[in-house]
Amino acid sequence: MEKEGIGCEVLNNHTIKPMDEETIIKSVKKTGAVVTVEEHQVMAGMGSAVAEVLVSGLPAGRQVPMEFVGAQDRFGESGE
Repeated sequence: MEKEGIGCEVLNNHTIKPMDEETIIKSVKKTGAVVTVEEHQVMAGMGSAVAEVLVSGLPAGRQVPMEFVGAQDRFGESGE
């Protein structure tokens, strides 16, 4: 992807709280977009928390493309 001019940063937030807001805002200012990936429900998850950080931490009116990847209203399975 890098050869095609596509780059990314990976931030590993394993919990919603505490949230490293400064690092998230710095990364978004550099990359201009956000994709969150989580192994559970997207609603009220990491993506929502990151969106809240950006709403309060970026200048008013600045829009950032966002994509949330995770379970969509399904229960995860583990074990038998």
